[in-house]
Amino acid sequence: MNQFDGSKLYGDKHNADVATYLKLELSEEYEPDYSDAVIRRVVYRCYESKRRMHNDGQPSRTSAKQENERKNKIRNRQRQLYVRRMKLCKDKEKRFWSEINEKFMTEEESDEEDPNVFVQHKLYWRSERLTKFIKKLDKRDETAKGQPRKKRVLSTAFSDAPTPKVAPSWAVAPAYINLSSEQDGGTEPTIIVSVRILFDFYSVTGWESSEEER
Repeated sequence: MNQFDGSKLYGDKHNADVATYLKLELSEEYEPDYSDAVIRRVVYRCYESKRRMHNDGQPSRTSAKQENERKNKIRNRQRQLYVRRMKLCKDKEKRFWSEINEKFMTEEESDEEDPNVFVQHKLYWRSERLTKFIKKLDKRDETAKGQPRKKRVLSTAFSDAPTPKVAPSWAVAPAYINLSSEQDGGTEPTIIVSVRILFDFYSVTGWESSEEER
């Protein structure tokens, strides 16, 4: 089977065979868009996710402590990203930025193989509108500093962070907008929906909704 065994090391024969297979498959599909180094890292992240799933099922205080430390580092990184990007907002954009918080920032952690690289875990529920807005802010940061930001690699494993309880509609992907109220048990997010808010957001940021959403 072409699946990693999380109970074994990456260099184990079975996992090594799976890695070779996946590298070939990804190379055929995505080269020359992605370099061999990026593909190797993506494959390793697949194994890492499988390994983490296995470890999570094992009773270990050390593993639990390490996972808590890892999550705390991610949260601290999210707060840093939120504050840094807030400072990059123009006056009209600050209104929209104030409607979200650090939970809307992509989860990032340093790559174990290369500390100069950040591995990103995408938020499956975040809207393309917000993602483009963030990319625009990051571009300003690069322009101001005169150098590119630290290299980022997108992990194949999505973040398991849930949709925030309260969120502006422009910040959440349409498929994850649930208009049910908290009277239904409080388990679904309360989405603040306003046509006027969306219109203002497009006007200030300069974007329109994607063809898929029209």
